[in-house]
Amino acid sequence: MNILELRDLNVHFNSHAGKVHAVEGVNLTLEKGKILGIAGESGCGKSTIALSIPGLLPDNGEIDAGEIVFNGENLITKTEKEMEKIRWKKISVIFQGAMNAFNPLKTIGKQIVEPMQLHDQDITKKQAEDRTKELLEKVGIAGNRFHSYPHEFSGGMRQRAMIAMSLVCRPELVIADEPVTALDVMIQAQIMELIRDLCKEYSLSMIIISHDLSVLAELCDRISIMYGGKILEEGESEKVFKNPRHPYTEKLLHSYPDIHGDRAVVHGIPGYPPSLIKPPEGCPFYERCTKRTDLCKNHDMKLSETEPDHFSACIFL
Repeated sequence: MNILELRDLNVHFNSHAGKVHAVEGVNLTLEKGKILGIAGESGCGKSTIALSIPGLLPDNGEIDAGEIVFNGENLITKTEKEMEKIRWKKISVIFQGAMNAFNPLKTIGKQIVEPMQLHDQDITKKQAEDRTKELLEKVGIAGNRFHSYPHEFSGGMRQRAMIAMSLVCRPELVIADEPVTALDVMIQAQIMELIRDLCKEYSLSMIIISHDLSVLAELCDRISIMYGGKILEEGESEKVFKNPRHPYTEKLLHSYPDIHGDRAVVHGIPGYPPSLIKPPEGCPFYERCTKRTDLCKNHDMKLSETEPDHFSACIFL
């Protein structure tokens, strides 16, 4: 059963330079209890998708077309008042940059309690504090740190506190935007293990957005590869990583060192992503692709099934 479906989603931002086509024709599905990873370079549209689902786009952002279907309901048709009842209660977000997500003038505990009290009018102050302390313990923070301020926490602790905050209303879907960015390797490993354990314990459905493929390989059931506002490859994690079927995915994987393989030079991807103010026709990866032909430049590529449950938007299938 799918808890979330994105159908032909188009999102743009208005800017002084023109309309930025951040997301174009994106189709994604997330099964209940599964973890979906979205990967790609900066500016490819990952975070735009994350903000579109709970209706948190900035004022200059607008959904042009498509549907965001959550538990059978199209969220795009909801009013702001209706979305307020869904955020945190049913869909929560672990924002990128935990330090910036917390108010430095309020204690961690008070900020975690706020969404709980907002969505559950019957909960007492003591019950809310007890649940918050219990969640802090779950994510590896002593309950007596309830009264601490954000600056008194390390980067890893703030990220753990943000994870606790995302679970405080017991949502069905959690969206994590770069949950381990800027953390050292050991703390990254601890946070990834924590996320995996919490998903099992609370039967969470989750979307993890990251440019780090190693994080997604460790955590996700399915992977979607984005570039230039479009999905270029999508499928089960093992299939995408072991048998990439789009040149962009191949180059993205080769830009990371293989600690188990022979020692080799790591190659980046020459060139730059396309302008999303004037998106190119055909495959958005055309200018940087070593396998390109004239067909790629003029033909609008659609995701096609290359093997069972593995899709690619490339003519070289």
